[in-house]
Amino acid sequence: MDVSSQPMTSENQPLNLQRIGDKWARKEEIQWFQMWLQFLRLSPSYELARKCRAGELTGAEKLPTDFDAVLAVYDDLGDVIVPRFVEWWRDIGIWHFGQQGEKPSPALLGTIRHDRGDEPIPRLRASVDTYIKDTWLKQGEPAAIIAAIPVGLSKAQIAKWIEAMLTEHGDVIQPETPSEPTYKLFGKKLHRRSVFQYMRVLLTKAANPDMPLWQIGVKAKLSPHYNRLLSKSEDGRGTIVERKNLKELTSRALKRGHMIAENASRGMFPSYVRCPTAMPIDWAETHQRSMKARTLERTNRAV
Repeated sequence: MDVSSQPMTSENQPLNLQRIGDKWARKEEIQWFQMWLQFLRLSPSYELARKCRAGELTGAEKLPTDFDAVLAVYDDLGDVIVPRFVEWWRDIGIWHFGQQGEKPSPALLGTIRHDRGDEPIPRLRASVDTYIKDTWLKQGEPAAIIAAIPVGLSKAQIAKWIEAMLTEHGDVIQPETPSEPTYKLFGKKLHRRSVFQYMRVLLTKAANPDMPLWQIGVKAKLSPHYNRLLSKSEDGRGTIVERKNLKELTSRALKRGHMIAENASRGMFPSYVRCPTAMPIDWAETHQRSMKARTLERTNRAV
């Protein structure tokens, strides 16, 4: 299977943030946070933290000296082998990566009248359900009053009634001050496309651990320039110099991807600065985790 050809979103399709209720982050930030989650799947330190919390450590494993820091991140973000990113984001991600949502505004949930001729309860239930799963999420789940307003009243009477209701329930509907995110993106220097390529190279290496590095670079589409040169050659292997250069590019990409994954497990992303406590990657185990995540995604799409 050519993992390098698969899109890297959690559901193999662009994430429609408006549809799922992107309540506390801009679209670009969500894409970064989604990639953070995917790099955690590739982190050997994070996998050790998962095993530790699941009681699966045998005692023979070598643990990083800063394992407490990795465990703290795991305790916040949990198991990242999840079937749907959108569910993980709603349940966990927004509380640690989140920011203030859209400006709250009133919403009309429906109308009822005796001569309409239908049963209002299913219709109103569906309207409230849509509001809670969409608008309310986008606005950051603000406290709200759901009320019935008889339209036969004058505007002045309605305004007076609403004012009295707000006064009566003032202790319930005080707006909450948004908390500071637990984790923030580390700087703005790395280009998302480059980080994506590093992740793709890691996945390709995990799926093909014995493949020469230059071929991994080709399979992962690391360098369009060298891919074109090699494809133009008679045997598809190019020259020794071209293979050597691509091998060096691939080696650098693997090292950077490794550091990004290990830094991510310590709460710093995206960064490929050297992590002195980084654990070595077990390629077979990494591929197994990747395939498990992909199987969950496929199962979810089939439902």
